Amino acid sequence: MTNTKAYYIDRGLHWLSAIIIIDMLWGMGTSIHITDYRIKGDLIHKQDAMTTHLFEAIALFALLGGRIFLNRIYPNRDTKMVFQSVRHKVITYGLHYLLYLTFVLLAVSGFFSLINGELPLEFLSILSVPFTPVDRETFGFAFESHELLTKWLYVVLGIHIVGGLYLHR
Repeated sequence: MTNTKAYYIDRGLHWLSAIIIIDMLWGMGTSIHITDYRIKGDLIHKQDAMTTHLFEAIALFALLGGRIFLNRIYPNRDTKMVFQSVRHKVITYGLHYLLYLTFVLLAVSGFFSLINGELPLEFLSILSVPFTPVDRETFGFAFESHELLTKWLYVVLGIHIVGGLYLHR
């Protein structure tokens, strides 16, 4: 594969990840709060929203893993960004590592809120949760952490977007 093809694949994975992130951030609230739950019932309505959220999280981690793998295979792409200074490089890598760390922490907090919640959820007939006794204290902490990390993600994504716009001005 040529370096240019690797670049376009990387950009495609980047924007597909961005679409999934936007849907995860806005789609979850929309599907729970705006959709009329009386059609399916409250329980099935929440289960559908959480299952979709879980599928999107798995897809996001697959895409991010693909980007990391692609950058390891083609580290010296001719279309790769040229850093303007050492400070620019540190800020860029630091922000991306912060994004990845935030995604991992969101996944962990989401998983702990899922397995400690009262809402039964069947995932691909493989995983059935909660498979541990319901722990309201752990659920509360995990859920609040998930919500706080979601707000933090908005901040980090905002910095990421502003930085990209500033770089390509």
